[in-house]
Amino acid sequence: MTGDPIDLARETLDRALRNCECIDASQTGSAHVFQQEAATYLLELKRFVACIEGNASLRRCAEDALHQMTERLAALAKQDGEVRTSLIALRRDAQKRFPALAENADRSQLGQPFATQTLATFDELANGREPGVVSVDPFADVSATGLMLEALSTALTEFLPSKGILADDAQLQKLKRDFQDLRRRRREIHQDELNMRRGHAGDIWQRLRSAVAGMNPAWDSVESHWVDGTVGYPSGTDSGRIRRLLYGTGSVDAADKSWFSEYRIARNHELRTLNLDFQVRLGSRASLGWVLQRYARRCRRLRLRELIALLKGLRATDKRELALTRDAALYLFDQGFEVLIEQAMGSHRYDIIGEPLLVEAKIYDGRRRGLAAVVEGLSQIHQYANDLADEGVHGDPVLLVFRLGGPRATPVPEYKIGNLRVTIAHVDLGGSPDSGSNAPPPEPDIKEEAITQELERRRTNLAGRSRRRKSRRS
Repeated sequence: MTGDPIDLARETLDRALRNCECIDASQTGSAHVFQQEAATYLLELKRFVACIEGNASLRRCAEDALHQMTERLAALAKQDGEVRTSLIALRRDAQKRFPALAENADRSQLGQPFATQTLATFDELANGREPGVVSVDPFADVSATGLMLEALSTALTEFLPSKGILADDAQLQKLKRDFQDLRRRRREIHQDELNMRRGHAGDIWQRLRSAVAGMNPAWDSVESHWVDGTVGYPSGTDSGRIRRLLYGTGSVDAADKSWFSEYRIARNHELRTLNLDFQVRLGSRASLGWVLQRYARRCRRLRLRELIALLKGLRATDKRELALTRDAALYLFDQGFEVLIEQAMGSHRYDIIGEPLLVEAKIYDGRRRGLAAVVEGLSQIHQYANDLADEGVHGDPVLLVFRLGGPRATPVPEYKIGNLRVTIAHVDLGGSPDSGSNAPPPEPDIKEEAITQELERRRTNLAGRSRRRKSRRS
């Protein structure tokens, strides 16, 4: 293991997983031994979560997994909204063609047996009422759209035939075909939701963190209870049963031991899934960090004179930024990144865009401070990333900061602006007049606090200018 933060994160995660897997709450032996082993396992679960929350690289993996899951669920929710809109239109069309459906939509049926299978409930759900239906089947679709589909299905396939509408009626056949298309789309969305919630690292992390939030399973002290510094006990079947196993007054029987063994196996499977997902994320981050570090060293060690000569004839800041952008894009392309430069999309033109990168380049040279270049670049890439997300395009945001002269100012390796984490790479192209004994005193390192304060100052100034412009117009 090296001192590299990514390597340290990988070893930390692997060690936490091994600590959980090596504990086997034995089904043999005394109840006291079983309780001790079970409590030790639960403590290791708590340590597993703590090791992720306490390591910056692992914490970023967890945040990225949650963010990714939230974005995908939001996209599925948008698709579900489209299906629901079409379903409501179909229901209106059905009643227009078959007025007898008004009887099936009578609100007096609400609260009666099988009311969920009538159009009265359909209309209630369409108006925003919560489903309020609980199913023992974890795969059942009890969402509002799913229940609306079932209600309309019953109306078309059972209620109308009971009113003398023949199954081969041309209008009814057309309604059924449109309905089946909507049902198929909803089933695909529901399956994607199930896969997301049951197998995605973001969901596993969310449930695991919630499960251990109040754990304090000191097996040798009933007085320590289960909750740290709070009154009451955690809700949920698993939490309640575990507490009874550890602190209950009754005996621990074979069924209890078997249940906890299955619980431990299921949890370990989830931990392995988390480990694999986070290791892949760490690998991607390490690869990107390695590539950017190599590019910075390549510029400084091998191409410094060439790049300085390239910039000599360019006066305008945007021209110099474009020249350096082209150089960075060429290197990234040679490293296997499919990138484009100066690519127009929507209302913006992006410096470097491609899978999986969104890169913005900024320079500072003594006349312009490093902090100003960093803050301007972060603001710009944050706006670009949000606009691209609206277009369905996502990339790992990177800010390349080039020093061309003046005091050296080293920025933090990454900064979170809004919900966006931006990787910051510093490339030092300061020539010999600005290096060594002739170099001016360095600027303070550009830390998160300084960036946050400067961003806030700029927002305040911008808001003040907007208010003044409005007052002049009025």
